[in-house]
Amino acid sequence: MIVSAHNLIVSESDGYAEFTVRLSAPASSPITVKYNTPGGSASYYSPADYVNTYGTLTFAVGTTTQTVRVPLNDDITVEDTESFYLELHTARDASGNVVKIANNKLIATIIDNDT
Repeated sequence: MIVSAHNLIVSESDGYAEFTVRLSAPASSPITVKYNTPGGSASYYSPADYVNTYGTLTFAVGTTTQTVRVPLNDDITVEDTESFYLELHTARDASGNVVKIANNKLIATIIDNDT
């Protein structure tokens, strides 16, 4: 069993960056994966480019996808392209066994929509 996700490119006006986190196969017991969104060139401090998001995904038996949705701030400031990270960590099955994470640090690139 392997947990994976992919980098994203979003427009500031999209309202959120949505990462799809996948299991390589349906699990026979629940799988949990912790996540957080530490900085990058984008900031979650005021004035924020995105909302710092963290939590735990739970893949129920038979489920292979979950979503992490990170709100974006559509401001009126002209900015360079910025990015932040989604970090996946501490993936375990219901017995506490470690589940492999293929790529634990993903990048969301935010394209500014202001001129």
